[in-house]
Amino acid sequence: ATHMLPDLMVDQVQKFTLYAPDEVASVEYTDKGWMVVKPLSDRADAETIESYLSDLKVQTTEEVPIDGAISWSKYGFDQPSHQVHVTFKNGKSEK
Repeated sequence: ATHMLPDLMVDQVQKFTLYAPDEVASVEYTDKGWMVVKPLSDRADAETIESYLSDLKVQTTEEVPIDGAISWSKYGFDQPSHQVHVTFKNGKSEK
């Protein structure tokens, strides 16, 4: 198993955006703390946000050995249904 974001440090995250098929949600760290900035503007629960980011750090991927070519679209894996885009305070980002 490979960690997807092994170097993620929660205190270094500036913003993250969740992309789902029918919606986009974005949360940003400001001088007021964590704020939801999309689809609305409101305070976010810091404990929930930091827990979510910590969970992202430990998420893993598995490689599956295959023989020959495989049609990922046949299994619905050609396009991800959800994506997370993380922007760090230093300006770098990860998807």
